[in-house]
Amino acid sequence: MVCMECGAKAEKGYTTNVTDLGNCLLIARNVPCYKCTKCNEVIYTGDVIKRLE
Repeated sequence: MVCMECGAKAEKGYTTNVTDLGNCLLIARNVPCYKCTKCNEVIYTGDVIKRLE
């Protein structure tokens, strides 16, 4: 996969996603993603975004 920010290669990995729900934070660990090797941009696939929502 290619990074949409800088065009470098993005590799499979895992990240922690933090969502602010107003009066609380939702923390999801070990979320599958692609991480850019150059700028560290995190890219989620459609199925991961659907599960996070």
